[in-house]
Amino acid sequence: MIERLSDVAQESSNAWNNAGTGHAALCELNYTPESPDGSVEIDKAISINEQFQLSRQFWSSLVEKGVINEPDTFINAIPHMTFVRGETNVAYLKKRYEKLVQQVLFADMEYSEDSRVINTWAPLLMQRRLKADEPFAATRVVGGTDVDFGALTRQLFDHLRSEGVQVRTDTEVRNLKRSATGPGRSSTAARSAARPDG
Repeated sequence: MIERLSDVAQESSNAWNNAGTGHAALCELNYTPESPDGSVEIDKAISINEQFQLSRQFWSSLVEKGVINEPDTFINAIPHMTFVRGETNVAYLKKRYEKLVQQVLFADMEYSEDSRVINTWAPLLMQRRLKADEPFAATRVVGGTDVDFGALTRQLFDHLRSEGVQVRTDTEVRNLKRSATGPGRSSTAARSAARPDG
């Protein structure tokens, strides 16, 4: 395994760079676009959530096999919330909720336009909005999760190392050359060089 940086999980898997929501589509509005006719598309959200459930099953199997540590070292329960302001956005969120809540993976989703209810969900968010005239709404899924993908990645690489996999950090691939190794087969040889600052 070749890593350009000084350690694994320093870029997209790093907790500072990757939302810990697990990308379950519980609160990510980009997975439920609004069509020109005003309807809300939920197919991608369902697909994303299904993939996340498979990931959770996979991680569970790795815990059982001792490949990675106990779940609380990389995944923890935390509610997922979406908050919107303005009539247009409130109308969209309500339509999104009404479609998603009919699906088994989103059946526990809650919706509210009541400032008192939302205040119990997120008091800091509502501090200056309890008497605001602007319409707002929120959804909440109590059974959401927070995933530290950096911790998970480091545990996976620790296991690979224990199985004899060489992990070369501070290494950058500068050239690849494909060479034939038999009829219908090929392998890739990599020439790497340590980074100047490594």
